[in-house]
Amino acid sequence: MRAHLTRYIDSSKTAEVRGLRILLEYFYASEIFKEIVRKKIKIISVFGSARTTPGSPEYQLAWRLGCLLYRAGFAVVTGASRGIMQAANQGVADAIAKEIAH
Repeated sequence: MRAHLTRYIDSSKTAEVRGLRILLEYFYASEIFKEIVRKKIKIISVFGSARTTPGSPEYQLAWRLGCLLYRAGFAVVTGASRGIMQAANQGVADAIAKEIAH
């Protein structure tokens, strides 16, 4: 039954199941980030359009936001998709790389 349910959740396109999938991802993330919370590290989630292109002003702003949030001590969590989320992740990665290089 578990395998059937997993396939159903992964393949369904209905709004109800999509909502359930989002909730499950939220609860999964809560479990994963318990250690970060225990250490009192501030966490912020960045979500946005996956259709935002790297050359757009919104992409550049999200990249900068990722840099600034990392420098301010936040753990940045995204949906790990393209667009805005990719930009925020890349901003964090670039800020870390710059910090390591100096």
